[in-house]
Amino acid sequence: MSFGEAIASVFSNYANFDGRARRSEYWYFYLLNTIITFPLNILSRVDGIGFVAAIIYLVYAIAIFVPSLAVAVRRLHDTGRSGFWYFLNLVPCIGSIFLIIWLATDGDYGPNAYGPNPKINHYTDNNYSNDTNSSNSSNGSYSGDDYLNRF
Repeated sequence: MSFGEAIASVFSNYANFDGRARRSEYWYFYLLNTIITFPLNILSRVDGIGFVAAIIYLVYAIAIFVPSLAVAVRRLHDTGRSGFWYFLNLVPCIGSIFLIIWLATDGDYGPNAYGPNPKINHYTDNNYSNDTNSSNSSNGSYSGDDYLNRF
């Protein structure tokens, strides 16, 4: 998933807390937020324009809160965890470390309780599927070995 696809996916699922999100979707969105908020945070400390930059920063933070939370919950779903694990962020230091590890971990290979694997859906939807194994190409189900052989 490219940077643009990831950002479009997050905003098209603005308040969608169901399903799964790929690592690239979450981390590209995180990168975009860092690119936008870092300069605004610095500009908010500059005399003269600081107040305007602080207001823009505040408006952006409020506008991006729901999609940020939604993509994090969907990312946790991809690893087989409930979105309520995001509240682990409230535990100082330790909670954030666990969340970073989980958010950076590859998702479950096949379908889990939160939906089908978004990587498999992405590649099969774009005709990247390997149709050499007739048992998998007919019903759309994939074993772990077949999944790894596709790349």
